[in-house]
Amino acid sequence: MNVKRINYDEKVVGHVEAPMGVGVFVVETGKEGGNMTQMVADTRKLATTSWGAVVVVASADPGFLAAFAEVSLRCRLLQWDTRLLLVTRLAPQELRDLLSDHWVFSMMNVLLVNAEERQEERRARRRRRRRRYGLYTHLPYGPHGPHQTARGGSWTPDSGLVLSPGASVFQEKYSSFHGAAVPVTVRPWMPNWMEAQTATEGGANDTVYSGTDYLALKTVAETLNFTVNQVEARDFVEIDRLVEGREVFLCPLIHSMLPERLERYDFTRWYTFLHRVFAMRTPAPTPPWASLVTPLSGEVWAAVVVATGLAALALRLMHCLGGDWYPTLGNGLLQLYKTLLGQDLAQRRLTATATRLVINAWLAFSLIVGVAYRTNLMAALILRSQPPRPETVEELVQAVDRINIPPYGKYWKDFYLSSPSSVYRAVGELLFVGPSIEEALELAAKEKKLPYNVYIHAVISNRMFLDYAIASNFSSAASGPTLYTGKGSVDTVPAGWIVPQGAPYKRQLDRLLTAFVENGLFLKWHRDTMEEGRVESLRRQKEERGAEETVGQGGGDRALTLYHMQGPLCILGLGLGLAGLAFLAELVLGRWSAARPRRISFLSWDEFVKLRFPWIKNNGLYINHSCKTVTTASVPEETLVHIFDKLPLDSHSIQSSALYFINYYSPLLFGEIKSSINAEVDIGYVKLE
Repeated sequence: MNVKRINYDEKVVGHVEAPMGVGVFVVETGKEGGNMTQMVADTRKLATTSWGAVVVVASADPGFLAAFAEVSLRCRLLQWDTRLLLVTRLAPQELRDLLSDHWVFSMMNVLLVNAEERQEERRARRRRRRRRYGLYTHLPYGPHGPHQTARGGSWTPDSGLVLSPGASVFQEKYSSFHGAAVPVTVRPWMPNWMEAQTATEGGANDTVYSGTDYLALKTVAETLNFTVNQVEARDFVEIDRLVEGREVFLCPLIHSMLPERLERYDFTRWYTFLHRVFAMRTPAPTPPWASLVTPLSGEVWAAVVVATGLAALALRLMHCLGGDWYPTLGNGLLQLYKTLLGQDLAQRRLTATATRLVINAWLAFSLIVGVAYRTNLMAALILRSQPPRPETVEELVQAVDRINIPPYGKYWKDFYLSSPSSVYRAVGELLFVGPSIEEALELAAKEKKLPYNVYIHAVISNRMFLDYAIASNFSSAASGPTLYTGKGSVDTVPAGWIVPQGAPYKRQLDRLLTAFVENGLFLKWHRDTMEEGRVESLRRQKEERGAEETVGQGGGDRALTLYHMQGPLCILGLGLGLAGLAFLAELVLGRWSAARPRRISFLSWDEFVKLRFPWIKNNGLYINHSCKTVTTASVPEETLVHIFDKLPLDSHSIQSSALYFINYYSPLLFGEIKSSINAEVDIGYVKLE
């Protein structure tokens, strides 16, 4: 109880004893400034220790009451649950001015008891002293208009308390605003509050509002019966100033509950959690030709190369140890490559059991690898693979050069710098407070190249806003989103609307916001807003590119284009180019070889057999290089084929010569050999009887 001792109530206050739960504070005349703040602070401590505390102030000095109103507002003495009873003796005009000029007396739960005297009572003062006390309440939003001082009743020692019809001692002031205009400030913040200009029938521009917080404010205004008087604010810093200075009664926009903000204004009950994430420029996707490699990881490709080398080495060892009954290194590699691509397998020189075991093992290996590669290749051609990108806070700190945040982000910078975590302290050091959120997103979307490096920007904000902003302004149907958000949250904080400190109407707002949360209205409004933004973004993209696609949810089959087929086309072009270079090299080398004088050498049958075919025991074959004649006698067909593979049968070496095969037992082999040799060579067959 804050009391100033004055003449008319000296006898009353002087005889008051403090029972249990009651504190009596006395401020003497002339000492208001020195101990007023300390007295109000002590009163607040006493009031916060109990529910439904009542503070009684008795004074007939308007200056003292005005000083008490300012100090109690600054010290946050009163909430709506803490009632204030003013006992004074003022003229009617002074009483109305006192109640209307101070926030505490006009807005809070205050009842003023004013000592009054009637004229006939003054005449009878000598005979009998009688007093009457009037009960007054200031209604900021009453049924007869804003800021009305209403008389609620009277009290006399004889009649006791007499209330006016429909009045109560401490009246409820904010169950209805009776259609009054309530000052509210807000800034566009997607998807909570959005503004769009539309043309009316008269040609003027009309502002259309949408968003989750707008729909919530609209419902609150309809329930509490008030209209919105929107006060413009340049940025969120000015919003904080307007709310802190009580120039506006509410900012119906989601705000994070931070300790630094709680020192400046109050919050409604939290109705959601803000998951703050970072947004960065989406890395350039891998080029289309890389889709030929991306279906398998680097480890798998290395394993395939090692397996191919081991299989080829096994075939090479068999050839070296077992001779020409086993495939050579070149022939073995060719067969391995063909089967790996799913082509046919040549059975020549694969008749040995060891060779078949190696090939069977390789066929099983190539079947599994080939199926896995082809299935992943199909997905890689259609779905663009993304390179590695930062997804967590730790990776963000290592990857970016600066994190931009709007001017209100100074709270977050101090919050992160005071964190015990080294990672969050690093985030605080990278935070740059200054640009607006739109400018910050533009900086993050652009790739700033320095002479020897790339300067990377990032933005930190809540996920709902970033998802909507990216879908609306930083996405295209052709290239996808320009920005992306990290999978992990930087932090998660509760959030609500902001109101001035000690706002008495906070109870009504909390009650309605609780109903919205329990009935899932915020989730519904958010889904509807995001769907509207998605449809509008698709419609705008359709108009920009002039396509005939609809804005529906369904999509047709996606066909492969030349963009997806760049990989195989590059391989084909590279192969044709290498083949052309090889062909030119062969032409040059062929002409140079034809111009050189040839040295003709002769091999005897014994020398040739010992050199190439050590298993032939008879002397039934003779080779004459001068006339390109091969004479066979009782030589197996396989031996003849081997010899045929080793002869210089190109058109430059035997163009002017004749090749004759003379064989006793193989007349049918001639047709096969003739069809495989250049047609310009004169080939004949002589059968010896």
